[in-house]
Amino acid sequence: MTYFTKDFLENIKRAAKDERKISNLGNHSDYLNSIAKNSGYQHWPLLQRKMQESDFISMEHQHKINKSLVNLLPNSIEKYITVELRQFLNSNFEPLESYSMPNSESSNGYSHPSIDINVEINATYENTFPKALLDNAITVLQNKYAGWCEDDGEIMFENDYPASFSGL
Repeated sequence: MTYFTKDFLENIKRAAKDERKISNLGNHSDYLNSIAKNSGYQHWPLLQRKMQESDFISMEHQHKINKSLVNLLPNSIEKYITVELRQFLNSNFEPLESYSMPNSESSNGYSHPSIDINVEINATYENTFPKALLDNAITVLQNKYAGWCEDDGEIMFENDYPASFSGL
């Protein structure tokens, strides 16, 4: 799995800014440089430059950086994780309320089956963030959204074919 680098970097910058405001220690650059150093880079501009060489970031690289944030941003980590998990869900699934049609006969009230975000998130992040922080973020997301489903956007229906498609 990969994620958009821009969103990932923006989330880190926002969390570092929140941490500085809450702790009232140092400046924004100090927090960003600490994150970079704890992630194996000399300073933030180098981390940012390396990551921006591609539009996407690998999950392994993301986890390495995220692990360091738990200790570096103790006051803003909960909000960061919630945003991170929302981006993960958005990258891999679709929100039921915007993607699926209402269906009163189904168990979840929608035409697509729900995925279990507990399972999906824990399978991906269990070795990155502490369980209590994951559980809290999952609860926030479950309370805010009706649910999530697989993206079957690759499926084309009969009336979705281009006019030039002549069939077999």
